[in-house]
Order: sequence, then C-alpha cells, then structure tokens
Amino acid sequence: GLITQHEPEQSENIMSTRIPSSFSSFRISSPADDDEKTE
Repeated sequence: GLITQHEPEQSENIMSTRIPSSFSSFRISSPADDDEKTE
C-alpha cells in the first residue's frame, strides 16, 4: 500500500495534509470533551 511503516512522523504529516483543516479541528475538539465541559 501507499502507507507503510516507514516513519510515524511522516505518516501523521501525510494524514494531516490529506485531512481538511475542518476535520482536523473536529478531531481536536472532541464532542465528548465539549459536552463534559458544558455539563
């Protein structure tokens, strides 16, 4: 496959680039965390 166990850092970088900023922000701001804070 394209993704190989070469370097975790590189894999993460590729994922970050492929995933849109919107999705990245969503991942960082988990809904569960938000709910917990609101409660």
